[in-house]
Amino acid sequence: MKGTRIKNSICLFLFFLTLCLPAGCAQSKAMDALRESAPTGTPSFDPASLRMPEATGVRVLEKNGAYMDASNASQGYLMARFEKSDIPHKIGISTAEATYYYTLPEDGSFIVCPLQMGDGAYTVQVYEHVSGTKYSPLCKWPLDVALDDAKLPYLYPNQFVNYDAASAAVRVSFTQSAGAKNDRTKAEQLYAYVARAIDYDYDKAATVQDGYLPAPDRTLEEKKGICFDYAALLASMLRVQNIPARLQMGELTPDNVYHAWNLVCLNDAWYLMDATLDGQGYRDEDYTAVKNY
Repeated sequence: MKGTRIKNSICLFLFFLTLCLPAGCAQSKAMDALRESAPTGTPSFDPASLRMPEATGVRVLEKNGAYMDASNASQGYLMARFEKSDIPHKIGISTAEATYYYTLPEDGSFIVCPLQMGDGAYTVQVYEHVSGTKYSPLCKWPLDVALDDAKLPYLYPNQFVNYDAASAAVRVSFTQSAGAKNDRTKAEQLYAYVARAIDYDYDKAATVQDGYLPAPDRTLEEKKGICFDYAALLASMLRVQNIPARLQMGELTPDNVYHAWNLVCLNDAWYLMDATLDGQGYRDEDYTAVKNY
């Protein structure tokens, strides 16, 4: 109990397989068996089959050194960059519902910004660092979004769920889901793998800095991480299997800590998965999402 409380409390520094049915949670009877044996062998997959974002240049806006490529907004994402600069820049993606901020790379490369707030009117605004934590607005564009499917933002990589066709997370996803006959079994096998293979990193949780971004391949290499790392890794491994997966952040009760977990879509229903706190008895109603990535 003491160890559990410490682990939960440490999640406060950052922003079970229990597949949780919409009406409540129950530990899967298959979990023990899944943990005892994970698939092995060399994965085989066609990189061209992966959903990867593109800046195709069909719908581009440019101003004051900032670039937005919204050519694939209907697929649930836009791509943005700022010309190479030593000054930090951020981009804000807003609707009437919420605003999400992302850091633009100083090397001028593109980042992927999900359009996870669905159809409607968005505002895209780029900010330039002034001093301390202050940023000044640099440019602003309106963007009307009509998604081909509401689940699409959760099928592509982004700055928080970061992978490409060459990523170890992709290779391991195909290895660990080998032999699965359907998406539910794939999700179970991948969840079991992440919950089993990754250890919680208490030292990292105690020292993590503001603005930290998870790196799924690093988590696999180090075999440890914080809740943010668990959720980013599992989301990555599910998305490359064409299984929509949200990385969620928010409040976990009754511990009252900020935490990260996943929602996974199977047969058009969303199920909660928390690989960090696997099997510790939390219920759906204990999780309150604040952010979705």
